[in-house]
Amino acid sequence: MVDVAETGAALDFTHRRRRIPAMRAQNILRVTLVALLLSGTGAGLRAEEAAEPAEAEVKTFPVTDLEAMKPYVGRTVAVEGTVTAAGKSGSGTVHYLNFSKPFWKSIALIFFESSTKVPLETLDGYVGQSIRATGKLGEHNTKLQIEIKTPDQIEVLPGAEPAEAETPAAE
Repeated sequence: MVDVAETGAALDFTHRRRRIPAMRAQNILRVTLVALLLSGTGAGLRAEEAAEPAEAEVKTFPVTDLEAMKPYVGRTVAVEGTVTAAGKSGSGTVHYLNFSKPFWKSIALIFFESSTKVPLETLDGYVGQSIRATGKLGEHNTKLQIEIKTPDQIEVLPGAEPAEAETPAAE
């Protein structure tokens, strides 16, 4: 709290129980205003630069390059590979696409029934397809995964023909 007390010809300010002479308080105020104005000018330049942002580059990994992906947990990445299996958890609330047998040798794409907009009945159609999936890299029980929430996170790449879907046993 700032108290202002008139002491003769000048006003003094009290801040945290310390009396600050009016002249010194004015100097502090001037320096603060100049600093704010200068930082505002710099922020204005940064805002203009931000008006034309360079699109953030998303790093793309092969689905089996787990060690290279680990530092990117929590960030958006893209992975490319051929889907080998589609399935769902024992509870039936989580569906997934795997890229390798055994599954832990590659990343998994996961689809939570409660939050995905991807029609879960279409997941078997990705088996045998070469795809690129983009999303936030996460980790569950030391295994890397990307949660897929919308269909536009998966792009089918040219070249691979769909195969018969394999439905592995529930985890």
